[in-house]
Amino acid sequence: MIRMPEATTRPGEASTTDDPGVSPTAIRWTAIGLGCLIAWTAWDLHAALVEAVDRVAEPADGLRIDPARATAAELELVPGIGPATAGRIVQHRLRHGSESLIELDDEGGGHWRLEVVSGIGPITARRAAPYLVHPASAAASRLDDAAVRR
Repeated sequence: MIRMPEATTRPGEASTTDDPGVSPTAIRWTAIGLGCLIAWTAWDLHAALVEAVDRVAEPADGLRIDPARATAAELELVPGIGPATAGRIVQHRLRHGSESLIELDDEGGGHWRLEVVSGIGPITARRAAPYLVHPASAAASRLDDAAVRR
């Protein structure tokens, strides 16, 4: 904590010392300014990180994984998903069903909702997206497999 020198003058009077010290108001405004600068820098870094993740190239080897059916070992092939996260995806699927990972829209499109799994945030989900089969084609594939089994 910064120690302030004792005031030798009353408010409104001119100081008679060579070192009047730093006023508490100046310290507060400096702290507020530094806090704003840190927040702005953090937001700017977050935006740059999201932009970099959005520019992830398509997988060169054509790797596409269906999170609704993949094993933990297969899920580990996706960037950003390690053994613990892959295990949590499989456990979530067992508890809540594979449909809990899919969000389909009215036009037949959709996306994977990996964020519902503990430990997966929006950046990891965006990074993984190019490596996952489209949810609508994954659902169609599961329907085809079910028809073959009958």
